[in-house]
Amino acid sequence: PRAYIACMVVPRCKEALEGNPHLNEIIIYDEDGIHRSPFGKLRLIAGLRSKRFEAAILLHRSFTRSLLVSLAGIPRRIGYYRRKRDFLITDVVELPPDDTHRVDFFLNLGKPLGISLDEYGRKTLTFTRIEAGLIRLRKSVKHLRTNPSEH
Repeated sequence: PRAYIACMVVPRCKEALEGNPHLNEIIIYDEDGIHRSPFGKLRLIAGLRSKRFEAAILLHRSFTRSLLVSLAGIPRRIGYYRRKRDFLITDVVELPPDDTHRVDFFLNLGKPLGISLDEYGRKTLTFTRIEAGLIRLRKSVKHLRTNPSEH
């Protein structure tokens, strides 16, 4: 699959994703540093907009992050319902039961893209499940452009 997959994370999470062969790019959202001010957020929005992403999966129920990707013009925004941000989400995913494993909680957000949790057994290691989810994500979005900046 030729999908371009980027992950926007806070600086402390960058190391966990570095070197992941299933990610094309890691975008740093430094909410306590360079992106703290309104101008910093505008620079981040402009940078995201320039990449012309087709979809964003919002792993956290943050209003600010939802607003950032919305203002960046990303047309498909997938996330869990949260009263104050539901108007920013285009694909609202039903919350799983409270006892859902955190990995499954995040993988559940792939449902609007056709990613099924049934493919991943509980015997698999968490890291492997995350890798498997990224592989499945890459396969499911093969129709997206290779490079979001290309037309």
